[in-house]
Formats: sequence, C-alpha cells, structure tokens
Amino acid sequence: MVSLIVPSVLVDHWFEKTKVAAVVEISTLIGLTAISAQIAIYLPFTPVPLTLQTFVILLGAATVGAQRAAIAQFFYLTLALAGLPIMADGQGGLSAVYGATSGYLMGFIFASLAVGYAANKYSTHKFKHVFFSYVVGSTIIYFFGVIGLALYAQISIITALTIGVLPFIIGDIAKAIAAGLLLPSAWKLTEKLRKSN
Repeated sequence: MVSLIVPSVLVDHWFEKTKVAAVVEISTLIGLTAISAQIAIYLPFTPVPLTLQTFVILLGAATVGAQRAAIAQFFYLTLALAGLPIMADGQGGLSAVYGATSGYLMGFIFASLAVGYAANKYSTHKFKHVFFSYVVGSTIIYFFGVIGLALYAQISIITALTIGVLPFIIGDIAKAIAAGLLLPSAWKLTEKLRKSN
C-alpha cells in the first residue's frame, strides 16, 4: 500500500504527519478548488472561463505534495460528476464536466502530480523552483485543455490554442510569480515560528 505521508512538503511542517491529517488536507484542497471555481470571468472570445482554480490547484500541489494533491483533484471531479454544484457557476453533473473545459479538468490531476512531485523531490524554499514547477503544471493543463477543447468544439489545434491558451498566458505568469513569492515566504515564516517555540 502506498503511503500518503511524504516528509518534504510545507504542510507536513504545520501538522502532524498522520492519515487523518492527510484526509483533512485532501478535503481542504477539494473545498478550495470548488470555491475558486466560483470566481469565474467569462471572456467573449473563448468558452473557457478565467478562474482562480489553476492558482489554487498548483499552489495546493506544491504545498501538500503529489499524492494528496492528485487524490484531491480526482475526488473533485468525482463529486462534480455525481452532481454536486462545485464547478464554475455552481454547476455539476456529466453535462458540466464534459464540455469545453473537460480537458483542463483532466489536466488538473496530472498537473497536480507533476507539481507535487517537484515539491516532494526538490524544494519549495526558492522562487525559481516554485515558478518553474508552476509553469510546468500550467503547460500540462494547457496540453490536456487544448486537446479536449479541439475535440469537443470540433476545431483545429491552432484555433484551440488561440482561444484556449493565449488569453490566459499573462494571467498564469502572474500567478506563477505570486506562487513563487508566497511559498518561500511561508517557509520562512514557518521556520521563524518553529525557532520561537
């Protein structure tokens, strides 16, 4: 059986490394993913809404590690498929999951694995590590998103890239910078608090 407890990520310095803690962390990430989906801005030239999900999902993966992050995204999709109104605009069910954004949703799982793996193996103490892993995670989401969008909308890959990636690049670079600043700062705060106790 694969353990859910990996010692190198930030969250394990906040909470005791137990199975119960892992369940709480997974549940929290599911909840944050659902909340961030409700902050959606629809642009007139693309069927893909601008949300805070990628920021929450990738930052969450870097904080809790690969296994817990991927499990959280798997159950997020499972709950959405079951009909819970946890997707953008409070939608849920098969019709909400299978649509223009279905590829992006699938990409959340694989991006969580990649970003979480980087956090497990390397370090999230440094800006460059967090920034690079966020860019990799975003690229994975784009990859699955473009394929899903092209198949669903019956459009070319070039068109899917134009409406499903290009409008979001600047925003995702800004999110990567924000994540690269937040995680190292959180590590410094954690270490300072530990020394003061």
